Amino acid sequence: MTQLTPIASSNNPFYFKDGSCLASASVAWESWGNLSSRRDNAILLFPVLTTSHHAAGFDDQGPGVDWWTSECHTGWWDGFIGPGQALDTNDWYVLCPSFLGSCYGSTGPASLNPTTGKLWGASFPFPHVSDLVDASVRLLDYLGIGSLHSVVGASFGGYLALDFALRYPDRTEQVVSIASGLRVTPAMKLANFQQVMAIESHLAHDLNDIEQVQCACKGLMLARMIAMQQYVVPDEIDTYCDSRINYNLKTTGHFPLNHPLESWLLYQGKKFSERFDAHSYLRLLHAWQSWKLGFQGPSQQAQRCFAPCRHQSWLVLSIDSDMCFLPQEQTNLVATLAHADVPFRFVQVSSRLGHDSFIQEPALYEKELQMFLAASKSKLTVPLSS
Repeated sequence: MTQLTPIASSNNPFYFKDGSCLASASVAWESWGNLSSRRDNAILLFPVLTTSHHAAGFDDQGPGVDWWTSECHTGWWDGFIGPGQALDTNDWYVLCPSFLGSCYGSTGPASLNPTTGKLWGASFPFPHVSDLVDASVRLLDYLGIGSLHSVVGASFGGYLALDFALRYPDRTEQVVSIASGLRVTPAMKLANFQQVMAIESHLAHDLNDIEQVQCACKGLMLARMIAMQQYVVPDEIDTYCDSRINYNLKTTGHFPLNHPLESWLLYQGKKFSERFDAHSYLRLLHAWQSWKLGFQGPSQQAQRCFAPCRHQSWLVLSIDSDMCFLPQEQTNLVATLAHADVPFRFVQVSSRLGHDSFIQEPALYEKELQMFLAASKSKLTVPLSS
């Protein structure tokens, strides 16, 4: 069930990295399992870019927002969280917050601005990764959780897990990074900016104008279609779509559909445009585009940055067919950890599904996650070749 917690007030405003300020803000979150009396079994799970705090179970109500479509009802990591699963709720208290700036209950562009009485819309600040992390830290403080057992993040969420580990090193013992990395690659920057331009070319400045909102949805459709090229493996097309064209889906013009992949891509774009807000997506893309550590791999600077993390242990999971965060990005991450003397375990998963594997194939990750979360630092496998 969705919980809503205030993280900012007039006496304790939330400041963004760029100096913007919210005098009132809340974070939507959900949890599974029970917090121990010592509050030492909490796992903070960061969402993926366009997912919500609803990571497991079934909820057809959500936070009561327009974007809570049927696609949101089942938790996006439902196969990973629960009794006996990868994040075993018999042992762990798993907490997942929606991003500040998203459209799933946390304060964002789709929320009312208390000063104007209108939706924030285009006037909502553009967050950085550190802002999204800080909002989650305020939630932890509110809940009285001083130190985590683990912080977990996949894909874009892996950036947040890394940022949390570096800036709040004493607040977690373990870090799990799945299909993520240290940097925003040139390919990511190009694809992300194409999505930005697709949205802005159709974007509504007045979200109360129905026709303009429909235009914004067209931009979101195009953005999602661009993004999907990074999430799938082109040579495994039979894995993603039916063998027949869905002629119920049409382009906006007169172009005839020629291949099942085209109708599949239209379907993905349509689904996304119904469950996400254009201004929210632009803000999360900005957080992705602006992510920068200041170093690219093993170096003296990286060694200094990771020095406070040497008490932590890391699990880095890679997907051999990933077209978004290529395997070399995880190799670069573990090489940096090794250079900084941070204990880690590195595992590469073999899958036909590409980047989507970490959502769709929990069986490939369950054993490694269970073993890692239960292991003490002394039992961790450190070598790069592990």
